Amino acid sequence: MSLMFLGVIFNAQDIYAENRIVNITLCHEDESSYPWILKDKKGLDIILLEMVGKKLDLVFKMKSLPWVRCLHDLKEGYVDGAFKMSFSSDRLAIARYPMQGGIANKAQRLHSDSYSLYKRKDSTVGWNGKELLNIKGGIVGVQTGFSIISQIKELGARVDDQTRSAEINLKKLATDRVVAIALQTQEGDRTLDLIPELAKKIEKVTPALIEKSYYLVLSQGFYKNNIQLSNDIWMTLEKTRESAEFKTIAEQFD
Repeated sequence: MSLMFLGVIFNAQDIYAENRIVNITLCHEDESSYPWILKDKKGLDIILLEMVGKKLDLVFKMKSLPWVRCLHDLKEGYVDGAFKMSFSSDRLAIARYPMQGGIANKAQRLHSDSYSLYKRKDSTVGWNGKELLNIKGGIVGVQTGFSIISQIKELGARVDDQTRSAEINLKKLATDRVVAIALQTQEGDRTLDLIPELAKKIEKVTPALIEKSYYLVLSQGFYKNNIQLSNDIWMTLEKTRESAEFKTIAEQFD
């Protein structure tokens, strides 16, 4: 084999190495959302993504931002992706989901979670799976920028979406500033477990308002320029989420 031919091979390898994506910037909300994103330690979503990164020789650089800012930066291409995001058709303009048959591919989700309605124990507010009961023109608190806002509005209730914090929303409920609040269930339950004074006044309404899958989404620009890598990330995420190693870690958060 000639030295000239070897030089061509090595040059091609060098070019590939230089162009290879190594660092991918992702944003996530700057509030805790148990057990997925936590302020004081790594939540399950970040643990899962770091495991995916190791398998693909990638480094996910995490940016903690207010959720509305995270969505803005995703739209503008200031970040390569964002998590954790439920599927909404109006977000397709700014985000690329793992898709199958025209809808988000649930198998390639980060995790599943639900939203539940919370009310004061002395209140007759309810939810029968189809309608909100005894709201009587009252305001329902919801978390800023979250997709549940549209569902609550469609159910005919007015919303207060000024606060992202589950704790602050629960305090609004406890002090009669809203008649109910809609929170992600695990986060709502966890917050009540940690604050007994609120748990004395507030209870969760069953059934859940809705069950949702949450995804790692990528910016339109990143996906367009890295289609194969994007699909590799989502496929590896699915396999890693279902692995015995990750399930053992997840059990520690129960």
